[in-house]
Amino acid sequence: MVVLFIKSNMDIDGLANKLKAVLNIPPENAEGSLHEQCRFGLNRGGQYYHFRVLAVDMELLKNEGEVGVPGHEAWPFYIWIYAENDTLDADGTQHLARHLARVLSSPDLQTLAAKV
Repeated sequence: MVVLFIKSNMDIDGLANKLKAVLNIPPENAEGSLHEQCRFGLNRGGQYYHFRVLAVDMELLKNEGEVGVPGHEAWPFYIWIYAENDTLDADGTQHLARHLARVLSSPDLQTLAAKV
């Protein structure tokens, strides 16, 4: 699993808005039956965001509870990057995670791309 860990003082809504602004993500997902980006799922730790752009799925999750990543507790959020049917291989998702880390890093937002 390739993820982008994020440290920020923002809450999940503020972070999602920053991601949409910096990455130029449209206000709703165009594909599939679930256009809403802000979602709630017990298997995703409660409130989370799902973005689908360029046939790539990115889920912004709180790094806690069932969806917490052991060993990375210092990072309050992460983005899980994947593509349906594995159309983007592990190398592709790692390159994308590193690219997003560079684009998103700022004084109020620290990032770490990792394969976990």
